[in-house]
Parts: sequence; structure tokens; C-alpha cells
Amino acid sequence: MPRRPALQATTVVFLLGLALLYPLLLQPIVPYDEGFVLERARRVLHGEVPHLDFWSIYPAGQYHLVALAYAWLGESITSSRLVDALVRLLTACVVTWGVAHVVRSKLVGLTTGLLMLAALGGAGSPGYPGFTAMLLILAATSLWATTASHSRSRNWPLTAGALLGVAAWFRHDMAGYALMACFAAELCMGRFADKQAWRALALGLAGAAAMGAVGMAHQLTEVSLETLVEQLVRQPAEVMPAYRRTPWPDWRNPRTISVWLVPLSTLVVLASACMPALRQAPVQVRRLQLMHAFVAIALLAQLSIRKDAIHAVPALLALIPAMCVTAALIWPSRAKTAGSWMLLLVVCGLLLALSARPAGKTVLSTLHAMKRGPAPDPFTRRGMAELTADQQTLLNWLQTRPHGAGLYVGVTNHDQFGGNEPIWYFLSGMGSPVFLDELHPGVANLQHMQARTIEELRSRSVRYVLLVDSPCEQGNESCRTPNLDLLDEYVRKNYRVLLHLQKYTALEHLTVGSGMSDALAHTQR
Repeated sequence: MPRRPALQATTVVFLLGLALLYPLLLQPIVPYDEGFVLERARRVLHGEVPHLDFWSIYPAGQYHLVALAYAWLGESITSSRLVDALVRLLTACVVTWGVAHVVRSKLVGLTTGLLMLAALGGAGSPGYPGFTAMLLILAATSLWATTASHSRSRNWPLTAGALLGVAAWFRHDMAGYALMACFAAELCMGRFADKQAWRALALGLAGAAAMGAVGMAHQLTEVSLETLVEQLVRQPAEVMPAYRRTPWPDWRNPRTISVWLVPLSTLVVLASACMPALRQAPVQVRRLQLMHAFVAIALLAQLSIRKDAIHAVPALLALIPAMCVTAALIWPSRAKTAGSWMLLLVVCGLLLALSARPAGKTVLSTLHAMKRGPAPDPFTRRGMAELTADQQTLLNWLQTRPHGAGLYVGVTNHDQFGGNEPIWYFLSGMGSPVFLDELHPGVANLQHMQARTIEELRSRSVRYVLLVDSPCEQGNESCRTPNLDLLDEYVRKNYRVLLHLQKYTALEHLTVGSGMSDALAHTQR
């Protein structure tokens, strides 16, 4: 049966992926990317509304998903990481099934799955909304590619489009890129006279529009359209150009190499799609190859925002199945020309280069987890996440503070910074009292935003401030603002230092009497 190789390969990848779940639960905390998801999910669970009660550049899907895990398992890092581990495992399984089913090779499917597990296991940033979006995007492209040509399953593109629409609940930008990539792949196949191809495109668009509209309608019941456009469209359009200054590759830096290999690999896949031997491949195979390649190209827009490796991961996840299918098509080809062999060597070499670093991180994190002593209680707020010595000291100090006193997590310089660490709102149990729990360069260093934060600190009688030393290290113009010290000056005049560590400075309000003490007593009651 044609589906048996796909089932066998997917089963093996699933069982191997289960072995990675435990190390993912033990990895060190990620104070920024993981932190804002943990805290915002907690705020959603307690009735706060995304985009209205707190600022977010992402749609609310991930916060509701993690909040659901909190409701079932308790407010813990473990709850969020179990969701993230399941998302990564399903992503590898979905891609494995799609490739093995189309190519009809258990070996190719298994190779693809192992590379996906390596990339996902070493990617870091647990809970990041992009991983959930990529699960839905890759499921949609795999489903579309494998079923669009079947007369008995010609309605499946509607389901694939619906998955892209659901992906927009988590990352609207990535879902839009993926939808355009699917259209580009269909058009590049040159099937303009095929009514079934146009029908598949129409069904995919209808499904994406329907589910995207459902998500938008849910948001509009709580937040105005103007607010959504402001946070999801206009502010990213104004903030992100400051990041668009990706440097030329520094071949001594492994992170930069991994980022720049992605567009180079994409060019290889597109070149292979134009070879006569590959153009004669079955429609399903070519569609799967081109769809994933175009998704990778579309997601390269993320690389123009920041040069951090996490922004290369979505494109890499789409590129791995495209390159594996390319290698599978070249290998059995009868036309063993020098160009075919050269292309095969380049594809295999790039696959090894792209997977070496994340695979190494996965192995090292697994060995490190095995060497550690007994893990803490998995469902305390901290879970089983690893902390540095300074982080443990800070957490112990925060846990001795009265929770009703209020905590603001800022940075030592609110004019130029890389980002704060919102995870301390969650770990301390105090929660965020401000609209900007995540300090994003280009937003938090605007005058009216700092004025709003100061008013919130005053009106809510916030007793403690935690300042994180987070210098601007982007290597671009994201942090250049006209010497704005409004919030820094307020903190200097109203708070005194209680605890100073290498990276963290904890402060307490100078006036813990009169009006503030009354407000604190009322809050604690």
C-alpha cells in the first residue's frame, strides 16, 4: 500500500521524538521569548484581553492555547513547554508523513523526520508562536500537495486553506506568506489550462479566508478594529524597518552562517526544480517540493528583521522537506550528468551544514539533562527549567516579597535596549501591572508609551522595580532614539536599590508609607 512507508516512517519519528520531550522540559529559561508568552497566557487566564489590557505584536492564539494548558495542568512553565514539545513533535511527524507519502520512500521520509527533529530540538525559544504557526502551515502544504491532484479528494485544499487561516491566529504574517507561496507554487507548475488546479486555488483561498475571518471576528468582540490594526499592522510596519540591516555574513560566526545558508539553499531548490529530469517528476512530488521551497522563500522576510537564529528557523523548517525531496529526485535519475551530481552534492552538503548546529545542541542538551540531579517538582511555577545562580538568587528574593506589592520589569536604559525579561512577572507570581509587559525597541522607547508606563506605576502603587542590563546588540538602528530618559528619570527619583547582581538590579519605592502603604494594604486584602 502506498501509505505504508509513510506510516512506518512517521511512527519511527514519533517514537524518537518522544525521547526529546524530557530534555525540552529541562532546558534553561528563555526570559524574553518564553517570558512574554507565559505572562500573557496567565493574564488571559485571569480575564485580561490581548491588545486591550496588554500590548502584543502577535495575534492572541498562542496566549489562549497556553492559558488552556494552565487551566488543565496549572500555571507552570512545564504546562507551556508540554504544549510546545507536542507542537514540535507533531510538526516533525506531519512533514515526515507528507514526504514519505509523496516520494513513497520510507528512507527519505525518515531522513526528513530526523532532520526536522534536529532542527526543532535545537531551536530553543519554547512557546514561541512561530512554531505553532509552522505546524499548521506545514500541515496545510503537505495536505494540499498530496491531495490536490486526486479526483476523490479534490475538496481537501479547502481543509488545507482552513489550516492556513488557523495559522493566522498565531502568526498572521507567516500565514499570509504561506498562502502566497502556495499560489506561487501552483502558478509555477504551469497548469494554467487545468480547471482542477484553479479549483484547488479557489478552495484554498476560501478556507483560509473563512478561518481567518473567524479569528478576526472573535478578536473584534473584545477589541476595536483600530486597535488591532495599530498593534498588528501599523506598529510593526513602523518598528521593523529599523531592524532591516542584515550584515554581510561573517564566516567565523556559526549563527550568521546558519542564517545565510538558508537563502543559498533555497536558490539550490529552485534551480533543481528547473532541471529537465526533475520537471518530469509526478505532479504531487513537484507540488510538494515547490510549495515548501516557496514557503521558505516567503519566510526569508523574517531574516530581514533580525539576524537572530530563531528567525531563520521557520524558513529552515520549510526548506528541509524541499531539499530532501530534491535529493530523492536526483538520486535515482538516469541522467547522471555532472550537473546532477554536483547539485546532489551541494544539496546534501547544505543539509548537513544546516542540521549540524541544531543537532549538536539537541545532543548536548540531552546529555546535560541526563547529568543533572533530581529535577524539581514539574508543576510548580518554575517547573523543571534550569536557572543560573544569579537567576536563582533573584527568584528566591522575589518570592519573599509580598505579591500584592506590584513589580515592574524594565531595563537599565529605556532609551537603548535589546529587550526586558518578562518571565519574572510570571516566576515571581506578582504579574505585570503595566500595558507594556514586553519592552520592544521602537515601541517602549516612545515618549507617550513611557508616559503611560509612569502613570500606571503611580496609579497602581508599584512597590518594586527590576532593571535588567540589556544593552542594544542588534548591530542595526533599532535602538537609536533621541536620548529619551523619561522613565529612567522617574525610576531614579522614586526607587532605591535593594539588591544588585551582575545583570539584575532590584529596587523598592522610596515612600512605603502614607498613600502607598494604604494602597498596598487594600491590594493585599
